[in-house]
Amino acid sequence: MKLKSELNQIKNFIIKITRKKNNLYNHLAFTSKSSCKNKILILTNVKNNCIYNYINEAIKKNIRAIVTDNKIDIRKVNKDIPILYSKNLSTNLNMLLDDIYSFPLQNKILIGVTGTDGKTSTVNYLAQCLSSKLIKKRVGIISSLGNGIYPSLKSTSYTTPPSHILYDNFKDFDKKKVDIIIIECSSHGLDQGRLNGINFNTSIFTNITSDHLDYHVTKSEYIKAKLKLMRQTSESIYINDDCMTLKKIKKRRNVKFIKYHFTEKNQTRLKDKIYPKDLILKYLCNNYDLSQETLLATLEKLKPIKGRYTYVSKLNKKIIIDSAHTPASFKNILKYIRSVEEFKKKSLKLITVFGCGGDRDKTKRKKMGTIASKYSDHIYLTNDNPRQEDPMNIISQITQGIIDKSIVTVTLDRKLAIKKALSKATKSHLVLISGKGDEKYIEEMSKKVPHNDIKYVKMLLR
Repeated sequence: MKLKSELNQIKNFIIKITRKKNNLYNHLAFTSKSSCKNKILILTNVKNNCIYNYINEAIKKNIRAIVTDNKIDIRKVNKDIPILYSKNLSTNLNMLLDDIYSFPLQNKILIGVTGTDGKTSTVNYLAQCLSSKLIKKRVGIISSLGNGIYPSLKSTSYTTPPSHILYDNFKDFDKKKVDIIIIECSSHGLDQGRLNGINFNTSIFTNITSDHLDYHVTKSEYIKAKLKLMRQTSESIYINDDCMTLKKIKKRRNVKFIKYHFTEKNQTRLKDKIYPKDLILKYLCNNYDLSQETLLATLEKLKPIKGRYTYVSKLNKKIIIDSAHTPASFKNILKYIRSVEEFKKKSLKLITVFGCGGDRDKTKRKKMGTIASKYSDHIYLTNDNPRQEDPMNIISQITQGIIDKSIVTVTLDRKLAIKKALSKATKSHLVLISGKGDEKYIEEMSKKVPHNDIKYVKMLLR
């Protein structure tokens, strides 16, 4: 009752200021950087030392009122405007938006996908299957690959966007009669409450290892953030049983737990695509009246995802470009490459090009070096996204995990490192270029330097 009263208070405040009752979302702004004229600014999760900068910036842009979960000292506000304080605004924002956007998730099937690795690929392959001629569902996806109705996606800078962007997409999905919505749920998005109050019919846990410790600090906090998705799932939870962390998680009552395996024993060639076949088969068999044989025929037609195990072969060069940037995903792809027929016959040697991101989890750098040295015949260490950090500091931490330094060539310029690797490669080599996949730039200092591994490799091969 208290929650309903608080949400009604906010909604009535918005109606009073705008003198509108419908399409209230058109009269809201969620950042002072956006268009604020004659709108109401909704501010949540803002540090106290920043709040007045945001408010006064919005005032310059003719904002009409403020709703915030920060207690405001009106003496620090440059203009006398209506300000509503709502203590639990951040926690309850999605419930407010659900009402304001006229409950766009009603009668929709929601699937949440989380994990350290494989989230984006899982979202994409599942969307391909559900929107195929076999099942014919209209699928909306929110993912780091893009947001939209599959396969028409608009690029995004978020994995799981803030609540107002989520609800803009939900409104569009509802308008365009989407049947199923698949959301890639990042640990940041879950921890920051961007998905609060959203009920998922199904959730999928691809794996949980360790990542983003620069944000979460400890692995236990990282796992805790991921597991929030379980509490928001009402029907079934799919768990990758190859992951030790997920094996230890206690089952929730009243929710069906379904175990699946990621290992694909029938993939024996370098050009084979990697996808969670067991998961997709189980999900489709459980939810649609289709035989496994019929589904397998559809799976064979799945299109590979650009930047995820992208295989290029030209001019006697064999190259794989992949986005793997965590120890687990990096090890998985290296192990897989070493397991295929060409390597079992010892007819190929592996050259690996990679780096690690700056201003992020530093604990994984030495691990990545150890993994690379175990599976590679030669390593080119280069820039990934150094950001504000000294690139050589990143490289030195990676090399701490490499015992035999003679197999390492350090070339900070990523283009030059790739060029050197391809020049060294003969028909007896495979080159793995890892870390960035289909990303469009390198973050260096305060700049975004245009670069795409796939386009650059294809340009060199031309």
